[in-house]
Amino acid sequence: MSTLPDLERELLLAARRAAASRWPWRRAGALALTGAALLAAGAGAATQFGNIDEGATASGRYQIARAADESGGICLNLRFEGHRPAYGCSDGPDAQHPFGLVVVSSEQSNERIIYGLAAAQVARVDVLGDGDERTPAIPRQAEDLPGRFFSVTVPDRGRIELVAYDAADRELARLGSRAEPTGPAHSLAELRAQGNPIGFAAGVATADAVEYRGRSLTPDEATRRELTCAHNQDVVRCYDTKQQMEAAESQGR
Repeated sequence: MSTLPDLERELLLAARRAAASRWPWRRAGALALTGAALLAAGAGAATQFGNIDEGATASGRYQIARAADESGGICLNLRFEGHRPAYGCSDGPDAQHPFGLVVVSSEQSNERIIYGLAAAQVARVDVLGDGDERTPAIPRQAEDLPGRFFSVTVPDRGRIELVAYDAADRELARLGSRAEPTGPAHSLAELRAQGNPIGFAAGVATADAVEYRGRSLTPDEATRRELTCAHNQDVVRCYDTKQQMEAAESQGR
């Protein structure tokens, strides 16, 4: 199984490949990524606790639940009906770091669910869109979570930028950017600072099996072959191309 540094390297490579083609993986399925980026994300599997939030998008109904990873960090799982959970993990926010964990889902419907944790002094989080477009999220206290939980569904506008405000409407912090970057990112932190969606991408819990052309593969073999893979509830199925995967999904396979 790949380690976290391996995953970070794969995500950086994926970001550079996507830059030339405007995020082609966004249309590959609600929980679909390529090769190692999908499979390595299972390295930090989390244990789920109670539900925090639920809702629906064009991709279907979903639930967000609190979880804890093996090191004791805070994780948030997002699960669409019929899919395995996607999750992000982090330390909690504090006064010096008003944004804690922030995760962005990627869906077929060209919508995003942006969810995460903000410090106690954050009264509102605005998601910036095109021009003067702003979508507010009101953080709330959730049991056994540090800081306050927020979630919001917004149109997919490319790069991501969030602004946190206190109760007096004073700006506390910004995360991400809508501006085009002046150079490549060299870490996940730089991807997030540039507003690159890959920097906020959720990990996907490893399924019980990986299938390719009717036979089982190891995650490492799927990575080596650079296959395109998609999760359903019980299995990861891999294909030679994104087009093959989409054709199989359209036929319900």
